Amino acid sequence: MTRLSFWQLCISLFFCFSSFSFAATLTPSGCTETSGKKSVYGAECGSIALAEDPQDIRSDKIDVYLMRIPAIRETDKPPIFFIAGGPGQASTDLATSFRQQFANLLIEHDFIFVDQRGTGKSNPLNCDFDTFAYAALPPSEVEAKSLEALQTCIAGYKADLAQYSTPQAIFDLDNIRQVLGYTKIILWGGSYGSRVALSYAREFPETSAGIILDGVAPVHIMLPFHAQQDSSASLAKVFDSCSADRECEKSFPNLRSSWLKLLNRLTKESQTVLLKHPRTEKIHQVFIDHEVVSGWARMTLYSREVIAVLPLALYKATQGDFSTLYSIYALAFENISNGVSEGMQLAVLCTEDYQLSLRQQSTQETYDRTLFMPPPDDIAKSCAYFPKGNVASSYFEQEKLDVPTLMLSGNYDPATPPRWAQTLEPFLSHYKHIVAPGGHHIISSLGCMPDVISNFVKNPMAVKDIDSKCANNITSPRFFIDGAGPSLISHNLEPAL
Repeated sequence: MTRLSFWQLCISLFFCFSSFSFAATLTPSGCTETSGKKSVYGAECGSIALAEDPQDIRSDKIDVYLMRIPAIRETDKPPIFFIAGGPGQASTDLATSFRQQFANLLIEHDFIFVDQRGTGKSNPLNCDFDTFAYAALPPSEVEAKSLEALQTCIAGYKADLAQYSTPQAIFDLDNIRQVLGYTKIILWGGSYGSRVALSYAREFPETSAGIILDGVAPVHIMLPFHAQQDSSASLAKVFDSCSADRECEKSFPNLRSSWLKLLNRLTKESQTVLLKHPRTEKIHQVFIDHEVVSGWARMTLYSREVIAVLPLALYKATQGDFSTLYSIYALAFENISNGVSEGMQLAVLCTEDYQLSLRQQSTQETYDRTLFMPPPDDIAKSCAYFPKGNVASSYFEQEKLDVPTLMLSGNYDPATPPRWAQTLEPFLSHYKHIVAPGGHHIISSLGCMPDVISNFVKNPMAVKDIDSKCANNITSPRFFIDGAGPSLISHNLEPAL
């Protein structure tokens, strides 16, 4: 990665300081309620004008929005910067829940949430596309509609789209750190946010007191090119867990083979059915084939709570009733996709992951595709239209890192499973990798994880000594046997997940 020279950085910061009075802009009144989201108690919000191209101080300025929740006590301890995933989620969307989950840390640490450029209120690159409005169309036609919408969105953006990926975002974070007067910071990053935190620590190790990576997504994960492999592995574990549970196996016998027969049948015979959306209760005509139901099942794997219903939903689908699978998919999809800026997501994927995939075509790993039919190659088609930035080859090479690092993984995570954190272990000097046996995508809020994170923040250099045995208590909810819930009597041969 190309570094800003000392002279360039000083000039860039001069523009930051000269373009606004930060003390005047960071106020409780700046945390206005927008899009139905309530402001966070005790928070102060504001914007900072930064160069759209960090390497060119003459480039246009963009306003980067942030929220600070001040520590309850006067303290000189490092703040915690929370970085959202997606890519495309606004970090300020995390503030309400994280203020509650990590209330004990707020006693002595400021909480900082920066909407990464292209998200939230930081020159958002939104591109709304109502997937459910086109539910009756085959995937190929939905893809054509979405590409048409994307081209319209690209034409309407007021942005240099090559400047909205990770390398630019980490310079924004460091500019904000300096303007706020912090010497060192701790970073928490979830999913794609872990890539941002990792990249920041690599570029600015002297100001990184520690990093927490939840759902580790380094650059070489090439989101979403390994999604099918990782989600197939996650679904296989669900099938195995159901087989090991007497009540689940009794209620849904031979579930894996029945699912594969369904996919094979839908490959040859698509159909259209009437299904009710679980939230709006509107009845839609829904096109169903092997790609569609694979996508539904894949989306449900992100949530432990939803997975409890998944064997029941898949079994009913194999019997011709898709209502339960559609319902849990629709709720999971809305939960994950709400608030995601699609343009910023593509700015990252096309500049980083897609570019890396092209460079590594000859070394792509092969894997078992039996549990999911391959999704359409919509990323490649979208990236054909989307302007891409230039990233140095060194950006994709992992370097040794001396910054204390706490890595968290869910064993059943369909997107960022433990194997990706394991690829980083040889490059970390001070780290601990904790895997929750029943955890899924993002585990910071589960069980004792808030306490584990708190212990790390108190003394990052002692990361290897953190007691993490309590993570073994994070198990999956019991599988639903019918609409009433799990069996009242446990007949498990072993924990469900």
